[in-house]
Amino acid sequence: MSREILQIIKGIDQENIEIKIALQCAPLLMGIKISNLLIVATGNARHVFQRFRGTAVSMCVLCRTKHKTVFFLYRRKALEDYLNFPKVHDLMEYLGYQSLQLNMVLKECSRRYQEYATGGKEFPHELGLLLGYPAEDVAGFIENQGKNPLYTGYWKVYSDVREARRLFESYNQAQETVVRMIACGLNIQNILTRYHSGQVCELVL
Repeated sequence: MSREILQIIKGIDQENIEIKIALQCAPLLMGIKISNLLIVATGNARHVFQRFRGTAVSMCVLCRTKHKTVFFLYRRKALEDYLNFPKVHDLMEYLGYQSLQLNMVLKECSRRYQEYATGGKEFPHELGLLLGYPAEDVAGFIENQGKNPLYTGYWKVYSDVREARRLFESYNQAQETVVRMIACGLNIQNILTRYHSGQVCELVL
């Protein structure tokens, strides 16, 4: 992150929900990523619903505790298409998903994530696939138990380092662009209107 962007962030209220969304979800907002996680204080959860209601981004609640809420934000059609890639489909089956009907997948992943977050169960590795990570990298993470990656950025890379670095740089640039737009007075709805066309129904689990 550039010095300019760091200065902009320092000058903005760190509890500002717009800047939290910008920092965590910029690649999704700009349409270059199919999904993102968003973690906010539970008291701010209603503001997230307000920002994304009626937009091209759908959402579900992966986990909610007294102190924080974890949202999964996604572009429905793009995510459905990704889950149908053969390598992704096969790995989802290996992880216990017999149906890839998206609502059912999100409901089951939410249940597993809640158990992981609150009960110490195993992390649901399918979340990596839902976030659009390459199937080879998710499989490599599982096989290596998260050790010995070839490269580490937004996720641990076990396959195509050059492509991963290109993606990571595009995500960094998206973050800087969105932060600048927020600093100039645009809001989340303005940004989504600029970079997305059409609408999908939101999903809240």
